[in-house]
Amino acid sequence: MKRHGAALRGLNARLRVHGLTDKESAALPLQLDGIAIGKLEISTWRTSAGDLDVLVDIPSRDGNRVLYGDIVVRAVALVVNDQVNVVVADLHDIIASKEWANRPKDQEALPELRDLMAQMELDDAPRKSKEPLIRPEREGPGLGLW
Repeated sequence: MKRHGAALRGLNARLRVHGLTDKESAALPLQLDGIAIGKLEISTWRTSAGDLDVLVDIPSRDGNRVLYGDIVVRAVALVVNDQVNVVVADLHDIIASKEWANRPKDQEALPELRDLMAQMELDDAPRKSKEPLIRPEREGPGLGLW
């Protein structure tokens, strides 16, 4: 989580809070460090690179919590703005999580995510790695950017 805090600080992150303006959100007293971020089960951020959701864990299709070690082996490494390396959950895991949550915003996102999945499968793009892309800092749940 220590790296999460550093990455968020480097991206000038501020919490996105429903009902608050960016200026009001930026004024919230929040220490951007690993301890604070680790206590937020789900947090939404506005950054200089775009909006970002950070989840401590993610539910599977049956609602069980999927552990970091299970997700990281399927995760995808990306480079944002040609300078920031991030690892994000595999699209299968994201879709499963949204199917389980089944909130209106998840239902709204699912068709686009499923279309993206279908396109990726048509392109047969390699997405899986036999070795984890990174090693966990600690055992236990975690998800999002590592």
